[in-house]
This record gives sequence, structure tokens and C-alpha cells, in this order.
Amino acid sequence: MFQGRRGRRNRANDDRPTPDTPVNWRRLLAYLKPYRGRMALAIGALAISSAMGLTFPLVIVQLLDSVLKQQNMTQLNFLTVALIGVFLVQAVFTLVQSYTLNFVGENIVLDLRSQLYQHLQRMSLAFYADRRVGEIISRVSSDVTQVRTLLTNNATQLLSSVVSLIGSVVIVFLLNPRLVVFVLVLV
Repeated sequence: MFQGRRGRRNRANDDRPTPDTPVNWRRLLAYLKPYRGRMALAIGALAISSAMGLTFPLVIVQLLDSVLKQQNMTQLNFLTVALIGVFLVQAVFTLVQSYTLNFVGENIVLDLRSQLYQHLQRMSLAFYADRRVGEIISRVSSDVTQVRTLLTNNATQLLSSVVSLIGSVVIVFLLNPRLVVFVLVLV
């Protein structure tokens, strides 16, 4: 099928390897700078939500001790209400974290796309003649969304995992210090 001069040139460019460039973290984190207050709020909400999730095993241990060993029904009622309270507090802070991260993420996408649009407006016509339209659209849409995911969701997921790991080790140490020492010796 006839592809014209432009079609042949673009097909030759398809075989080019994509260069692996290191991530410039300062440049990426600069997009978070206008939203650092909201990111601090999201990180604080994440820390509290993770901490609330870690209190669940402690409440269950108390619940089992009071009901099975001591047959204390008033303690059972108190711990049940406390557990419901923990879940509610965790849900509220998870909601705050999710809402704040979505707000920051969408604003980062807006900022990036606006900058890309302004940059593309300054490019010469030769730039567009040498590139496929789909390649440019991909940069503007999917690559920007990937940057959003990296800066908001992935960073907070990493922080959440670290908080959960450290908190879990502390809780296990509080419940059974010998078990922690045994596990640390194995590691």
C-alpha cells in the first residue's frame, strides 16, 4: 500500500532503540513543590492510617485474652467498640490520603500537559514532519500519567510499606521479643 515519503521515513525510525536515561529526581520532585503542603497532609494521613491498621493485632490479642482466658464480657464490649473506632479512624485517614493524592496527581498532570502544550507550540514544523502523531500524543497523555503515578501513588505506597514493616516488627517485638530476636538472627 502507498505510504508516501513520510510513511517510509517513520517506519525506519521504528527500529531505533529507546535510550535508557537515568531519572532526574530533582526535576521530577520540582513538580511536587507547589503541592508540598497537600503532600505532607497525604503522607501524615498515610502514616496514621498505617498505624491504625497495625493496632488491629494488638486489639485482637487483648480481645482473645479477655474473652477466652478471663471471660470478661465488659472488656469484650469495650474492645469491640475500640476495634470499630480503629476501623473508622483508619477509613477517614485513608479517605483523606486518597482524596489529597488524587488532587495533587491531577494538578501535576495539568501542569505537565500545559508545559508540554506550550513547548509543542514553540516547535518548528520540521519537528512535526519528522515524528508520528501517535508518538507525540503518547508523550502528552500516557507518559504524563506515568509521571503522576510515580510521584504520587508509587512514592506513598513505598512509604506505606516501610511504615507497615517497621510497625509490624515493633508490634511483634512487644508481643514476643524472643521471636523477633530469633527472626533477626536468621536474617
